Amino acid sequence: MFYYFPTNYTWSSAVMLSIMAGGQLGQIDRWLAPLRTGDADVQAWTTAWDNAAAEQEEHAEEDLRQGFRRSASARYLRASTYYLTGERQTPPGPAKSRSYAAALHAFAAANQHSPHPIERVEINSPDGVLPGHLIPARNDTPAPVVIFYNGFDVTKEILYGIIGEEFADRGIACLVIDTPGTGEPLRLRGVPSRPDYEVPTSAIVDYLQTREDLDPTRIGLLGISLGGYYAPLRRRIRTPHHGMRRVGRCLRLRRCVATPVGGHITNNLGAVLATPVGDGHRHHGPGTGPGHAMDTGRRPSPPDPAPAHRAR
Repeated sequence: MFYYFPTNYTWSSAVMLSIMAGGQLGQIDRWLAPLRTGDADVQAWTTAWDNAAAEQEEHAEEDLRQGFRRSASARYLRASTYYLTGERQTPPGPAKSRSYAAALHAFAAANQHSPHPIERVEINSPDGVLPGHLIPARNDTPAPVVIFYNGFDVTKEILYGIIGEEFADRGIACLVIDTPGTGEPLRLRGVPSRPDYEVPTSAIVDYLQTREDLDPTRIGLLGISLGGYYAPLRRRIRTPHHGMRRVGRCLRLRRCVATPVGGHITNNLGAVLATPVGDGHRHHGPGTGPGHAMDTGRRPSPPDPAPAHRAR
């Protein structure tokens, strides 16, 4: 990893994540360079990122005055990423809340002026509404969809900056979503995480299977960082989602592994989503036969109790 701050791993890691999500080093350096020497100052950190974001918003407003909507959208998206990068390392309090609110506002503006707008969805769950952004696939038939889970302190807006149109360009829809313990549920409603993550996952899948633009038999689950722990939890999803694939242990997107419900791991997400399973047997797409897979060594999970009624 590149250490922008030679003696501060945490801050350097945050800078690199910001760049992964579309940040530009020159813009970042303009405001963070004074912080590279001396002791870490959290207030100065938050202020620097807020200033970097505000500068992008000013440029975006000027772009709009000149009719450059696409450029304005890109700048608003970077502003959102910069606000959130500072917010992640800011302790709870008014400054953190202001940065987060500003990030959501900038992201909404980016989507409003984007040539490829995405859909905000709000999914009912036992923990209340789970907000997400659905990135539609670029095709005219019901598309497979990947649910993309946050890490410990990442949000759906940063996830969108990372993944962008990568799935969409391949004919796959993607749902970036804030779940219990992350993003809006945590920051705006105080909803903590939970050990039985199959509960919110079931609610999300139930919703996706009602949409006519999505293929209910081809649903993948992807997690980054801590989300890579939540995605492949050993407990089974409580409702019979026959075409679902769990994708986890994702510290780098290119190293994600997909886990069919039967417990077999493949490193080929595209192959998994390309063919419905429905019978729980192992799936071998191109390059995912026995020589390319790894057994999890997991024992079969015991049957779950009958699911409780959930209001839709």
